[in-house]
Amino acid sequence: MIFYHFTAGPFLRGISRYGLTVGDVPTDIDRWKGRIGVWLTTSQEPDGYGLAGSSHPKEQYRLSVRVPDHSPLLVKWTDWASRHVTTETISLLHQTADSFESWYVYFGVIPPASIVRCVNAFTCTTLANWGEASPPEFDVPGVPPWRRDAWQRKMLASVLKATRQTKMNA
Repeated sequence: MIFYHFTAGPFLRGISRYGLTVGDVPTDIDRWKGRIGVWLTTSQEPDGYGLAGSSHPKEQYRLSVRVPDHSPLLVKWTDWASRHVTTETISLLHQTADSFESWYVYFGVIPPASIVRCVNAFTCTTLANWGEASPPEFDVPGVPPWRRDAWQRKMLASVLKATRQTKMNA
């Protein structure tokens, strides 16, 4: 099956090296709990996924990803969330976007070989050497599969710090 993953240019080199390895899947916003999973969609359009507002334009590049049929690591967001995510967390996530019926989460690593196409969604052009689309000086280092847990801890700590700072400034 083909799914889509949207990302920004500075992430492409790391993805071409390690694959799609990380993504935050909140399960309880109040307790800062979540799982590591790669967000996918069945839509070729970047709208409706809450991608705007990131420090990088994550709606710019659309990766076409081949996922094995019936993979136990692939779940439809709405089905999985109803059993594993707090009601408040689901509500907050669904307020940030409106295309959640097309969301999927892959709870594993998607290797680079499973990325079969990269399209610049702004220009509708296919990139042959997509891992080199961004100048190296702008690259964000990729996350190797064996560093997924460390990535999540660091990401949660930075979000918590930013939240505390915002509350202090209010």
